[in-house]
Amino acid sequence: MSNPRLKIARLSTVSARLIATVAGLLAVTVSVACNSGQSDTTDYVIPSPTTGPLTDAFTPKVTDTAGTLSVEVFVGYEGYTQQGTAMLEESETGTELRISVRPAPGIIQLANIREGTCDDIGRWLESVEHAIGGESITNLPDYALADLFDGNHVITLSFPGGGINDVSTCGQLPKIDIDGLR
Repeated sequence: MSNPRLKIARLSTVSARLIATVAGLLAVTVSVACNSGQSDTTDYVIPSPTTGPLTDAFTPKVTDTAGTLSVEVFVGYEGYTQQGTAMLEESETGTELRISVRPAPGIIQLANIREGTCDDIGRWLESVEHAIGGESITNLPDYALADLFDGNHVITLSFPGGGINDVSTCGQLPKIDIDGLR
């Protein structure tokens, strides 16, 4: 009997190796872009603490735009059925979280911040806006970037119609010295 839950196809081994090779070549990339009338932007690529065929293909990216930091992480840890990214950015009112994963159009999924790692998901901390069609935007007034990037937090999305413990995908928030990047 087939599983009724939505499953997104995983990268083929060849595609994953190709992406991992390209990511490896770009692993120490720092780019600075200056445009007339705009602030300087600096991108820092930080090696991912996680391993596996899916996470080898993506490394967290930290961007500093005029002193405002944002961090993009991979969502789709090995063994989970969806892939995408989560962007966390400092704001005047806390941290803004933008999730973008590839589900079927119109699908609604619970999204949460939890303690732990993708290998050992811990207790629930915060519900964020449901991901509708794979997209979610939430302001987190009680969280600074440094609080979330301590290596002990994850972003989870549930299977459509499932509860918070029916995890379809997970994004590890790696340990990053956010204050050291300022």
